[in-house]
Amino acid sequence: MTIRILVAAIAVTCIGGCESLMGLMQKPPPKPKPSFHPKPKTVPLRRTDRADQLVIIVGANPRDVDADGYPDLLDVTAILFEGQAGEPVFVDGRFEFELEPLDDSVTRPWRVWQISESESTSAAGPTLFDLPGYGFTLDLRENGGDQMPPIAANLVGRFSPASGAATVDCVPGQRIVQLGGSERR
Repeated sequence: MTIRILVAAIAVTCIGGCESLMGLMQKPPPKPKPSFHPKPKTVPLRRTDRADQLVIIVGANPRDVDADGYPDLLDVTAILFEGQAGEPVFVDGRFEFELEPLDDSVTRPWRVWQISESESTSAAGPTLFDLPGYGFTLDLRENGGDQMPPIAANLVGRFSPASGAATVDCVPGQRIVQLGGSERR
């Protein structure tokens, strides 16, 4: 019986000796809310004298700005990359873009745009996904006209650094644009 009394006395002593740091009236701290807007990753704007890779992206639909039924303008984004990690960079130099018709009966070169070093410098800035690159608008009206039968063409490009480093051709791939008048009446 003394053991039971001793155990009960120890239990009452231990229960009374417990202490809470929060108390009865304090609320627990609020849980952090998940962010639906993650912090953006920043890409440094870096200039160099050469590039190892050129990626070009052409807008999905050429624009018909004079409303004559024929596409006039091609929106093109060019991004230069350097090194193994493929960091986007700005490089002084010239771009050349060419439309290569998928129809083999068309004489080549068909439509070529030469972009000077000063025009390239003016076009430099943030592009898709805020990557450093170049934004160009190629105008068919200034390069043979926009009125032609329907034709599909692939846009290719190359970059020649002002430093004299090696010319960089665009990454292989299909950047097909549909040009000419529409079949609808």
